[in-house]
Amino acid sequence: MSLIQGIKQASKNLAEGNIEYMPMPDGLGAFAKIWYPGRMKGQLTCITGGTSSMKTSLCKFIIFNTIEWAIRNNKPYKCLYFALEESLQEFRFSLLSYLLYKKTDGKPEYPDGPVRYNIEHFLGVGMAVDPKHFDLIEETEPLVEKFMSYIHVDDHNYNTYGIYKVIREYARQHGTFHGKNGEVLTQAQMDGKDLWVEYRPTNPKANVEVVIDHLSELSLQEGQKDLKDAMTKLVKDQRTIVCKKFNYHVIAIQQQMLEMENLEHIKESMVYSSIQGLGDAKTVARAYLNIIGITNIHRYGLKVASTNTGSYDVAKLGDYQRVISILKKRFGVANRRTCVFADGCCGIFKEIPEAGSEEYKQMLTNIRSYQ
Repeated sequence: MSLIQGIKQASKNLAEGNIEYMPMPDGLGAFAKIWYPGRMKGQLTCITGGTSSMKTSLCKFIIFNTIEWAIRNNKPYKCLYFALEESLQEFRFSLLSYLLYKKTDGKPEYPDGPVRYNIEHFLGVGMAVDPKHFDLIEETEPLVEKFMSYIHVDDHNYNTYGIYKVIREYARQHGTFHGKNGEVLTQAQMDGKDLWVEYRPTNPKANVEVVIDHLSELSLQEGQKDLKDAMTKLVKDQRTIVCKKFNYHVIAIQQQMLEMENLEHIKESMVYSSIQGLGDAKTVARAYLNIIGITNIHRYGLKVASTNTGSYDVAKLGDYQRVISILKKRFGVANRRTCVFADGCCGIFKEIPEAGSEEYKQMLTNIRSYQ
């Protein structure tokens, strides 16, 4: 296909709503609707935020929404999720939380609001699921399994090579590796150090996404002297092989350094996630094509969240808000941020309605009932 043929086809697909890129969720407001509509194959993206800022929840919200899009439009999609911090059970419970909320939000049969549970409820830690919701959970379980068919959760590989091996094996099962003369290489040949120069996927239209959550939990392997070394090696492998050769999209979750939360930064309102604040290995920022920041302004006692979409009353929203920022974007605008509703119990994000509107008042009423 020539360049102009590809451009015409992409234009036609967009006009008809038949998009091939992985869309960002509408719940992120202007962030997704205007500045960052979707993820392209072959790109390396970082999500960064301070501790307990909902970095993982934001990533899962993006992934779960993408699965909904894939199901709705019959699109081939797979997420290889490396959970360095949580177990497979914890991941499944977080998915159940998300789906219960989505199934009940705004439904007339749930006049008191969406059903909100997290892992502590599911395991009976000081609180438990209301028996009236047992049937609902049972009805939702098949949907959990359907979503999980789109995700491979790996909760036992912690070093650079172990993570790469899992990705390479998935690639091998869904394509072919070729040597310098175009010949197909077997796994034995590759293990024997035969170098491959090209990878050809069985289905070029398939969207494959890799998530590494999070980089600070990496273990060292032979030849790596510290965490910075391990992070640098992993990011390089993901950029040069997984993104460039396999054409997968990769999301790496990286903490902000703890110094970003000291008193001097709070006094100067320098608490928003930033490239300078990347923890443990700042230089990896050069390899990221896109960097998304997330910040809980309420945590630092600030009264107002100042963003490109207006100023938001943090006192009213409390912990149920997050500022989402575009810190770096290779193709598009950067230095943009907006504030969204964020429910940490279920990993849900929503666009905040206009202040004073009935929808806004209802959101505040819901927040009070959550507390």
